[in-house]
Amino acid sequence: MKISTALKMVLLVLAVTLAVIFFLQNRGPVRVALPFERSFQFGLIYLLALSYVLGIVSMGGLTLALNSKSKKKRKLQEQHEAEELLDEE
Repeated sequence: MKISTALKMVLLVLAVTLAVIFFLQNRGPVRVALPFERSFQFGLIYLLALSYVLGIVSMGGLTLALNSKSKKKRKLQEQHEAEELLDEE
């Protein structure tokens, strides 16, 4: 077995162990108070996971919006350049 493979396996076991410990330590309920509803109890790990997923979704949406905007701008610029080339001839 190569040393790099063994090191990867040790790091994988360490990462899984730390993730399990993190999950087990953050299972406890926390009180969540929203302004439009009564407070309720919810597991902290689920709040962390929900905020993580919401962050991924919002950044994905922002990235898609910026990419589509730049594609439209690039397409309009290419059309404008093509029209200028046709006008020159």
